[in-house]
Amino acid sequence: MKSPINQYRDLEINKSELFELIKSLDIGQPVEIRNEHVVHLLISYKKNELDLQQLLEWVNIVWFSDLYEYADEHADCIASVLNELEELDEKGKILTSNDINRYVVALQNNIEMS
Repeated sequence: MKSPINQYRDLEINKSELFELIKSLDIGQPVEIRNEHVVHLLISYKKNELDLQQLLEWVNIVWFSDLYEYADEHADCIASVLNELEELDEKGKILTSNDINRYVVALQNNIEMS
């Protein structure tokens, strides 16, 4: 069975469920975030399987908690994409299909956003 932290990373549970399930757990090592996890997040948003608020919550939890860490070989690319997504939240911008496509291509090719 997957840990709640893995389940949240894979979009199988929401933020409330994550926090309820981890209350009594010894977290241990952070769970790894790889490019494919961020691609899955973006594709799920594009398919309307989650809304912008859920996408931004995921970004914030991955970005600001100690529950997750980026895979070393993907760290720069992931950080650059999550930084752009975080800026959407801060600046009230919209996330367009073109943006999603650019992020997915960058992640699939492990290229930092410029």
